[in-house]
Amino acid sequence: MYAFAGSLNCAARGTLDLNVTVAPELEPALRSAAQRFNDRKQVAEGRCIKVTVHPADPQAVATLLSGTGTSRGAERVPDVWIPDSSLWAARSAPGGSQPAARMPQPGTSIAETPIVIGAGKSVRGLAAASRPSWEGLLGSDRARSRTPDPNRSAIGLGMLMAVRMSLAGDSKAVEKFTGLVRSVRQGVVPDVQTQFAAGTGDRLLVTSEQAVLRHNRDHPGERLQILRPAEGTLALDYPYTPIAAALDKTTAARLFEREVRSAATRRDLRALGFRTDRSDGGVRLLPLPEAEQVQQTLQAWAKLSLTSRMLSLLDISGSMLQRVPGTGDTRMQVLAKAAQLGLKFQPDDTELGQWVFSTKLDGDRDWKETVPVGPLGERLGSGTRRQQILSSLASLQPKPDGDTGLYDTVLAALSYMRKTYKPDMVNTVLLMTDGRNDDDDGPTLRQTLAKLRAGHDPERPVQLVIIGFGDEVDRKELQQLAEATGGSVHFAKTAEDMRNIFLAGTSRRVCAPKC
Repeated sequence: MYAFAGSLNCAARGTLDLNVTVAPELEPALRSAAQRFNDRKQVAEGRCIKVTVHPADPQAVATLLSGTGTSRGAERVPDVWIPDSSLWAARSAPGGSQPAARMPQPGTSIAETPIVIGAGKSVRGLAAASRPSWEGLLGSDRARSRTPDPNRSAIGLGMLMAVRMSLAGDSKAVEKFTGLVRSVRQGVVPDVQTQFAAGTGDRLLVTSEQAVLRHNRDHPGERLQILRPAEGTLALDYPYTPIAAALDKTTAARLFEREVRSAATRRDLRALGFRTDRSDGGVRLLPLPEAEQVQQTLQAWAKLSLTSRMLSLLDISGSMLQRVPGTGDTRMQVLAKAAQLGLKFQPDDTELGQWVFSTKLDGDRDWKETVPVGPLGERLGSGTRRQQILSSLASLQPKPDGDTGLYDTVLAALSYMRKTYKPDMVNTVLLMTDGRNDDDDGPTLRQTLAKLRAGHDPERPVQLVIIGFGDEVDRKELQQLAEATGGSVHFAKTAEDMRNIFLAGTSRRVCAPKC
């Protein structure tokens, strides 16, 4: 039973509190709606309803409702929840990474705002194309993106989903998605507030249309251009979601929903930059994905976001002096350029080291350390490790009379990486060679394979990833070495081949260990 209280004495009737938790950007419009509603003094099950609106981070509320914990600002379960996206329910559905103990099914949308890209003043040239794409924008070398963490933000998660959906049917979808994740990961921030607070001029911000409109209104001197990827995008849909099960609360929630969907509230929402009608147009909206798709995408993000720890082995035997047809460069120069290109895909927290190998480079030893393993962004002397590796690559010189001490080097590198294994990182040995083992003083292939297999621990895996360059490599030999560690082997002739190989190698994380 419900009715208008009119002039009835609400103090005598008692008060029914309806606690409504909303995404923070909705707060002004929903507070006004609550004030109008409360002024009319409506009754549910004999008591006067009093609506109180609380802003809270949707991720914090989702954590509370899923039963995985509490966080500041979301200590109690609301009676009504209006998050920014229905994706919160999808990521917590049965079978997902988060349990669904109390997670309600989302209601219907009260407003929308598309996920877009805001271009700062110095990167607006990227919008020269009339229909920019996700791949063209996020994978651009001309500008870095800044994206809210997909694990904490529906904007970040929605962007990932839109990218995967836009690549559906592409024969290189996994590699392209991997490349975009590696680019985006370097600019991940906790939330939209941090995203804007860090400055906007030289970045592409993956954010919402509403957030850009609000920023442009409040900071007219730092206006962002809105870019809408041609393949389409997802929208934050703000579902009105009753949670309380008691009859009086559900009645009160239905009554308040009428106010939330009123013309007055829609005007308030539009004034804040939200869309309240699909006819607003101007953007192609993709359908909300299924829960299984959301969970698979988050799992892929988690795997691809793991920090890499890699030891790079570069062949400097005499054969690397040979010229590569059609390039004018030696094999060593092509390999060095390709390695420099691959280095661009690694963020500063990647741990990387470099050895060179041939025969008898350091006394009787076939390998020599040129840069010790550590974070690329770490200071080493007057520069960073990244700069030191780039300098080393630029100055590589083959040993004219050197042979290829392949087996000794591989065993030493795998032994080192296994002894220094870090469980929170992807531990890899990357071997780049143009030949086959021709060191008569070293172990045989059978002995090498036996040692590699004996040292392999599935709980502490160190994969050997091999790039064979040119036509003189022994493909069967390299395949056996890689398989002994659960790794992979690839063959290249150009720098472009190497770029694709780096992406393919990273993308193996999505399907490992089944690929």
